[in-house]
Amino acid sequence: MKISPFYLFEFKSLEACFFSQKGISMANIFETLDVIPTGQAKTVCVRLTMDVTGESARVINLEKGQKNTAIGSDTISYSGCISFIASMTYTDKRICLHTLERDAQTSKLITLNTFAETFRIRSDFYPLTDGIIRDKLKNFQGVGVGTATINIATQELANVVLFHDQPMDKADVGTITKFSDQYITVSCCFANGGVNTLTVIE
Repeated sequence: MKISPFYLFEFKSLEACFFSQKGISMANIFETLDVIPTGQAKTVCVRLTMDVTGESARVINLEKGQKNTAIGSDTISYSGCISFIASMTYTDKRICLHTLERDAQTSKLITLNTFAETFRIRSDFYPLTDGIIRDKLKNFQGVGVGTATINIATQELANVVLFHDQPMDKADVGTITKFSDQYITVSCCFANGGVNTLTVIE
């Protein structure tokens, strides 16, 4: 199962269906959250429910969340769904749901005491700190696509393989190509001095 660190949804009117959920409009969601959207961005704590029966989790509902609760925490799993605290930034034309917070120093996602604490891929970004690994990308200015092998226990990069220096379709990034009890290899793109998986993976 894959969960993205954020989900963006844009809509033209408040009558638009929330993330394509028939019978749930954006007006319904804002009413449930007891907020009034305007042109100015605001942020509110929400309880996000996702369908996890497919390869990638799917947003299906939002409710009021308890304030001052860590993003990604207070996880409840039931009947093919997962529910946890998220942060929602909203206007009258878009919402952005943040499922995990990011460490300001390492840029890695913070997963301790969250739904992703035991995931095999626990961040969408892994900095290229090892000189040998970094040297593999030096002829491509650190940009390209390929695979990354990650130590599941330490969450450190064990190896990278560069396929080419062209962009990869986002849908192909974060696909598991090989795994064992100790390591997992996923397709990725290389940019911003690191490996980008675009998702966390159970």
